[in-house]
Amino acid sequence: LKKVIMSERIITHEIPTALFVSGSGSTARSVLEAYRNGELKSVAPLVVVSSRPSAPGPELRRVLQEMNVPLHVVERKGFANNEQYGAGLLQILRDYEVGLVSLNGFLRKLPPEVLAQYTAVNQHPGSLDPGRGVDFGGQGMYGSRVVAAQAAYMLATGEAPWAEATTHYAIEDYDKGPLIRVSQLQFTSPFSRPVTIAELRDNPRDLIELTHAVQADLLPLEHQNVRLSLEMVAAGISCGSLPSYNRETPLIPPGNEHLVADARALAIELFPKG
Repeated sequence: LKKVIMSERIITHEIPTALFVSGSGSTARSVLEAYRNGELKSVAPLVVVSSRPSAPGPELRRVLQEMNVPLHVVERKGFANNEQYGAGLLQILRDYEVGLVSLNGFLRKLPPEVLAQYTAVNQHPGSLDPGRGVDFGGQGMYGSRVVAAQAAYMLATGEAPWAEATTHYAIEDYDKGPLIRVSQLQFTSPFSRPVTIAELRDNPRDLIELTHAVQADLLPLEHQNVRLSLEMVAAGISCGSLPSYNRETPLIPPGNEHLVADARALAIELFPKG
């Protein structure tokens, strides 16, 4: 398959791409299926790298088998230090002549030597605002926690609530790289008035149920956002100009920083496993 895809890439100018996962890999599966269906014109997903033996889930494993795409499990604990871990990842990327990395629910930081040599696109299920310091990303913010934190903040401010599927360039700090693309999802508050973080902590059921509902609606938007972002970045690599997106105004208005901190803390309490 590698030889077939590589020969096609010469004709179609597709960028060989590695998909990195730590969980079920639903986004990686959507990328692979889009490629199989001819929907992707600039990327060719050649290999999947998992940080855990239990990942990916059965649905992605089935697609990998059907498409004859190799899966490599690379655990950090299998290496003596971070430098050797990075060297192990680099060897895989070089073996498949990868030109682009897509982090799809990959929970480990990429080692600096990998980031120095490869453009890496990371997906995030919430709003980020790189360079301004206050948002719904960073260490510990992943999975349900992100959605819950943003929902709690919106409920506390009384804003018309919304969530975002975000892509950004991976750098050494979690979720601090420049934005690539943002897709927004509007949802309805279960409350008729603003509620405090303390009220949500005392009666968390509505927030938990809202989080699960928003996640379900956001997931297909995440999949689409990643596919479109990979196409944009691959095209940018080919022409030598990477795309980026900048917010015109700060995500969090001055004075609301404490609400974000409280919402994040509550989300970690409610979703201790992420």
